[in-house]
Amino acid sequence: MNKKVIQIQKGQNVISAFMLLLSGMICNNAFSQTNLDGIYCRDYVFSGIGKCLTFKAKGIFKYTYSGDGGIYEYGNGEYKIENNDIILNYNKTEELKLSHHVSKIWSNKNEIINIYFQFLDFENKPIPYVNIFYKDNLSKNGYNGVVSNKEGIAILNLKKEKKFLQLTSSNIGFKQYKISINKNYNYNISVFLEKQGKGIPIKNQTDTLNIVKMKDNFFKIKRKSGKISLWKKIN
Repeated sequence: MNKKVIQIQKGQNVISAFMLLLSGMICNNAFSQTNLDGIYCRDYVFSGIGKCLTFKAKGIFKYTYSGDGGIYEYGNGEYKIENNDIILNYNKTEELKLSHHVSKIWSNKNEIINIYFQFLDFENKPIPYVNIFYKDNLSKNGYNGVVSNKEGIAILNLKKEKKFLQLTSSNIGFKQYKISINKNYNYNISVFLEKQGKGIPIKNQTDTLNIVKMKDNFFKIKRKSGKISLWKKIN
């Protein structure tokens, strides 16, 4: 075999080796992993802020964004890993129930109106010691009102007038809630208060996270801005 043939064969071997290496790199970049397990949180410079994704069996995930003030937003749904992307479908999040009230009203010829309150949480359990207050220019502090008892019941007696009055209810652990009443009538009001720090739910939304690197204990994604963010496994 002459030198020319040997050199051609060597060149072909080098090309084959290069193609094999390139093929391995492409396969590596495709991220053969099709599911995740555990809790992954985004790495932040500042403490007290956290975005976490919890991946469960059967392609289910949970997302929370929280801080010192509680949970800011959250969501649940199904996910899949496809073409180097983690696709999050927020299709299992429940809507957030807001504070609300149910009023019953009546009138009479009395000069005083009676407003009966019952404060409850969303499980119909009484909320004790809720403050109900309103602006009162004749009061020393500029406000007046009452506090509910341990059964969440309060009664407010006011002079009958043909005008509206805004009442505010406040209790630690629950969001403030305002009610407007007509001072010409009597009321029986059931108030259902929303707890603080629950955040806003995400629903009917699909997010795509572009993976640039994935290992057992972390993954990196490329954001729309072009910046790379690190998500570490914490559990």
